[in-house]
Amino acid sequence: MYFDIGPKEKIRDFYNYREEYKKIKTALNRGEKLIAITGVRRVGKTSLMNILFNELDGINVWADGRIIRNAAHLISILEQGIKQKGGIFGSIKSIGISIAGISLTTEPSIPKAERFIRRRGKVHLFIDEAQYANSLEIAKALSYIYDRLPNVQTIISGSEIRLINEVLGVENSSHPLYGRRVELIELKRLTKDKSLEFLKLGFKQPHKRVPNNELKEVVERLDGLIGWLTLYGYERAIANNEKPLERVESIAIGIVEGELKQLLKDKRNKRLYLSILKYANNRRWKELLSVVRDEIGKVNNSSFSRALKELTRYSFIEKVNEKYSIADPIIKTTVMKKF
Repeated sequence: MYFDIGPKEKIRDFYNYREEYKKIKTALNRGEKLIAITGVRRVGKTSLMNILFNELDGINVWADGRIIRNAAHLISILEQGIKQKGGIFGSIKSIGISIAGISLTTEPSIPKAERFIRRRGKVHLFIDEAQYANSLEIAKALSYIYDRLPNVQTIISGSEIRLINEVLGVENSSHPLYGRRVELIELKRLTKDKSLEFLKLGFKQPHKRVPNNELKEVVERLDGLIGWLTLYGYERAIANNEKPLERVESIAIGIVEGELKQLLKDKRNKRLYLSILKYANNRRWKELLSVVRDEIGKVNNSSFSRALKELTRYSFIEKVNEKYSIADPIIKTTVMKKF
């Protein structure tokens, strides 16, 4: 069902991204060792990963990037997951639900783990939210897996900028993974037409009729992010909420507020980050810096660049054609209401 707010498990319940799904299956079948799924928050990366996790033959091991401490810890997760014939370490998160997994504290003897893993047939390692892990440590582990474990294929997801530049080092000749082939699969937000189609098809499943003008308002306010659209569909069709859009925005603001607080908790210049989020509206670097300075006063170029880069790395900001924009309208609403 399209409006199920848990992590999707079957491709029939996953709207639109059939082409990306087929590309990943094709890449796996031809033996690609490292596949990266990129895209902004709430675009469907975790659901696509979970569908593959439930479908693929062999031993499948899932690691949440938020729990990975270092390269040895990731190898340990892989080893332990194989020993128990597959498993989830950390969690698989979706809107409104989280499938809890197993925590792991031990670290392996790498040569011993290698001998064990190589003898265990086909293995798929899934790493979700990789941008939250230490980039260099993840890269070291992936390089080791790529070179030393021929039976392991890795599928990794994360926000586009940090995953490509820091974790995978696609254009960095000194990076541990440089020179290894990476199959890149990007999930893009839905267009307005696709967003409307998704909602209409979703409401057909529980036989609900919703006025077209209401659906258009939803798309305008939630953009083409399938996570928020799914939550709206759930509140409207399943939970029968009398004010589903208001309910979704309330939940969404709470989620984004938590994510921003996590990002800003150790920052001394929180106002700079929040100001960038308020004014990143299809603006070039120089123009955005100017309006930020108008609001908060003197800001040096390097501090501004550092903050903008970090917000982009974590998919709060998008850069398209040298212009910066908010990645999700809920982010701006959250900043205005909660900070």
